[in-house]
Amino acid sequence: MHGLSSLVARLRQQGGFTMVTVMGVMLVGTLFTAAAVAAADGDIFASSTDADQKKALAAAEAGVNDYQFRLDRDLTYWSKCATPPNPSAVNQRWNGVGADPRRWRNVPGSTSKYTIELLPANGATSCSTTQPETSMIDANTNTFRVRATGAAARAKRSVVATFKRRSFLDYVYFTDLETADPTFLAGEGGFATWAAQRCVKWWRDGRGSELYTASTPDRRCTEISFTDGENIKGPFHTNDEILICGDPTFGERADDQIEMSGPGVNQSGNGWRSCSSRSSQPNFVGALRPRSPVLQLPLSNSKLKTIADPAYRFTGETTIELTGSTLKVNGVSKAWPANGVIYVDQAGTGCRPYNLYDAYENYTGRNQCANVALKGNYNKDLTIAAAKDIIFTGDVTRDTGSSAMLGVVANQFARIYHPVKDMDEEDGDCNEWTAGANADGAPYGGGVGTNRRIDAAILSLTHVFVVDHYFCGTPRGQLTVNGGIAQKFRGAVGTFNASTGNTASGYQKNYIYDRRLRNREPPHFLDPVQASWSVFKQTEQIPAR
Repeated sequence: MHGLSSLVARLRQQGGFTMVTVMGVMLVGTLFTAAAVAAADGDIFASSTDADQKKALAAAEAGVNDYQFRLDRDLTYWSKCATPPNPSAVNQRWNGVGADPRRWRNVPGSTSKYTIELLPANGATSCSTTQPETSMIDANTNTFRVRATGAAARAKRSVVATFKRRSFLDYVYFTDLETADPTFLAGEGGFATWAAQRCVKWWRDGRGSELYTASTPDRRCTEISFTDGENIKGPFHTNDEILICGDPTFGERADDQIEMSGPGVNQSGNGWRSCSSRSSQPNFVGALRPRSPVLQLPLSNSKLKTIADPAYRFTGETTIELTGSTLKVNGVSKAWPANGVIYVDQAGTGCRPYNLYDAYENYTGRNQCANVALKGNYNKDLTIAAAKDIIFTGDVTRDTGSSAMLGVVANQFARIYHPVKDMDEEDGDCNEWTAGANADGAPYGGGVGTNRRIDAAILSLTHVFVVDHYFCGTPRGQLTVNGGIAQKFRGAVGTFNASTGNTASGYQKNYIYDRRLRNREPPHFLDPVQASWSVFKQTEQIPAR
């Protein structure tokens, strides 16, 4: 019995099994703890890496901001290539092979750092201080690029920034002065002289208070208004402020900038004024921007003369007809210029200045004038410049489906051909010219027709874009410009009835912005004087350099 009892007692004891269970539980718990610690350590490593990546990107952006700051202080900073004043982190482009030769700068108050590389254009291998424009400025877009790389601990990131100047091509319509060209007053004696001296100020500088008192009634500078039915279909800029008489529309999209450098006087500082004859309710589709920075016109297009190949420099009155990818100059077929630039210069000193009230037949010395008579269609990029005027003698259109761009740069006037029968130069009376009634000589052939279309970026440096004899005859329909117009003064293209807003003579405006001009330009199109640079586009480069 005793032996049996001892066996039962030992079987009832569970101490050993309990110890095994406890040890098993402790082992599992230890494994969970180890796993938790390992996971936490991984999170710490991942968080640290993520933070370094963000710091590296911030450092790269600091590099772009540093370059922008230096450009703002010196608009020619980019042309100094990799030799600007120290301290500098600017380098020539590195191909990533071998030891890193780049100079770096620390981000202030941080252990992060950045370096900047210049990315050459037009097939150049590096930025050249002797040829900075051809080695850095993209010939198609008029932009240049830099690459900024930021580094923080184990992370590195690169961004490529594209810089672009403010340009006349940023707008469908640009004017320096919202007044009539004083040269249109030729023959009016003292008033013409007065206007040439006093009407060349911006409204904010007092042009509105200028008064010519040597006549009865008193006369002032001529203000040209925007009126009913006019549509400025794109961004707009004037260094002045505008006069509105009716209900015109400005802008085509909500992001179109409607910029006016003038502060405005009658409309709570918004940059526009109403005419006194009728209520004005303009429709600003785009964002109205009063007090916008001024863009200064170049004084001459002579730079384009040096760019044009000698075989495409012509003198005297020149006719150009565009026919797809070929052209005729003075009736002779020529290949398209390799660099896309044509320049026409004066042939002598006998050229009579343009007079709005002249009939065409009265232009003595016209064959010596650096005038271009232009018409046709095109499918290749081209810029045509003249030391005097460019006259659109017919439609100038881009071929359907073509991506080509045309630039037209006149030192003086850009004009729409509109001949008349007779012209009384003293009082401006006129009769409209019609087919077969060639009293005016109609030097470029054809009648006035109806409607007119121009697909081009048009720049008149010292005068205006105007319709010849715009005050003559019956309404001609719409003048459509697909592209952009920039001019010194406001050029009239027609007259209107102030009480009804209807066109009385000439054309009604229909200006449509070619939005490709924000990213591309006609060959070697001119920029504003001292135009500021800004970051047009910024993208990250992966992998970083």
